[in-house]
This record gives sequence, C-alpha cells and structure tokens, in this order.
Amino acid sequence: MERTDDEFQYDRMVQLLENISKDKYQIVVQDLQSVMWELAKIFDVLGGGALKFIKDDILYKRDEIDKVVAEERQLAEREGRPQSGEGFPLHRVQNAMARDTEREEERRKGGDAITRPFSHNLLRQRRTIEFLALLMEKMYEDDTLALRDAVSAAYSESLAPVHSWMIRTAVNVGVYALPTKESFLDTIHVPRDHQAEGVATMKSHLIPLRDNLYELFEEHGLSSWK
Repeated sequence: MERTDDEFQYDRMVQLLENISKDKYQIVVQDLQSVMWELAKIFDVLGGGALKFIKDDILYKRDEIDKVVAEERQLAEREGRPQSGEGFPLHRVQNAMARDTEREEERRKGGDAITRPFSHNLLRQRRTIEFLALLMEKMYEDDTLALRDAVSAAYSESLAPVHSWMIRTAVNVGVYALPTKESFLDTIHVPRDHQAEGVATMKSHLIPLRDNLYELFEEHGLSSWK
C-alpha cells in the first residue's frame, strides 16, 4: 500500500513515541506535539464523521499549547532565565499549571469562571492518548474483538464521560461504519504479518505516556477536571 505523509504511519508513530522521555518532567513539549500530530491522523481511519471532531480538537489544542510555550519562552527571556535550545520540557511550563491551580482554587471558593488554557488543553490531549491506549490494549487482550466493539469500550472508559449526549450518540452510531480490525491495522501500516506485535508495541508506549501525564495533573490537584 502506497504511503503519504498525510496518513497515519505506524513505524513513524513508534519512533516518535520512543523519543518521548520516560521522565514526566523531561517530556519535551515539541515531542509531545509531534506525537499528537501523528495520532490525530488515526481518526481519519476511525471514521471521517463520528470521530473526526476528535482530530479537529487535537489540532486545535496543539495550536493553543504552542501559544503557551511561546509565551513562556518570552517570559523567560524577559526575566533573563536561560533557554534550553529547541526543546521545551514540561517542567518549564509548570508555572502555567501552577497558575491554573490557583485559578481553580479561586473558582471553587466562588470566584468567576476561569479559562484554563494550558492545563485544559494538555488534559484533552491526555484523554485522547488514554482512548488510543485503551483501544490498543483491548485489541491486544482479545484478538477476536471486532474493531467497533474495541472502539466503543475504549471510548466509554475515556472520552464519553466528558462528552455531551449528542457527541456520545453520534459516536455510538458511527462505530457501526468502522472497518474490520484487520483492515484498520493494514490502513495504518502495521506490518500485516505482525499485527498483534504492532498493537502490543503501540500499547506499551502509549500507556506510560498516559500515566505520566495523569501524574502531572494529580500533583497539581487538577485530575478532576473535565
């Protein structure tokens, strides 16, 4: 099958995930952004209708996170703090998460509603990673499970609790138009003779990344956000 840069590429995705630091504080934002760019493409295969909005949301959140990183760089320059080249590890944007924590405390005390640009956008990305990690996990654990059943189960556990009734209904209907699991894995260029191993590899990289991002929110008291 001919490949294009606009398609999700399994081998490219694995390489990007391998580049992600296993230390949550040293995860480079640009590396995470590259992973999310590639992951967004998988939703083209999972359905141009019901799940396409997730791709659009990923790309929007990427743009918003890039803006926060640019602002943090400018702030560091004004304060004379050293820059770290092209890479921008997550610990460098801990200030943004700390500000969001303070605003959340104000809201809980009866203050005005707040905007939560960085933390909220990062949380949405973590939920998407969780959905895909669960999808790979369910396909790996039961190789007889149909793709639509794996997607439904993963969606119910990760994204459905934070989606509106209208979106949940659209997804629940849309999964019936999904391809077979074999066709799906073939389309995302998982080696045809090693599909089980390919699914296991994706799972083994996505789950630690999901957990590391969750721990960041736990540390800042933001894990209950939706």
